[in-house]
Amino acid sequence: MLVGIAIAYDSFFAENLAKEAQSIGDHSLNPLSKFVSDLNKEMPILYGMFSIVLALVLGVGAAILRRFFSNLRKKYIHSAPPASQK
Repeated sequence: MLVGIAIAYDSFFAENLAKEAQSIGDHSLNPLSKFVSDLNKEMPILYGMFSIVLALVLGVGAAILRRFFSNLRKKYIHSAPPASQK
């Protein structure tokens, strides 16, 4: 059933969405999007290097934030005391 839904989506909706996305063009992009699009077309190597560096920085930043909040949780949120043994 899921395969049928996926095929129906591809057949009826995905093609129309792709046509709409192509018809929008560059005139509706904000300045940052235009800059990234131009960078991709004019200097693909620089664009690729920028993408890799950005992914690494965001990944390391997310890891640092996760560790910070994990340590904060361990410090301030105490688990329930263990049940007393008789």
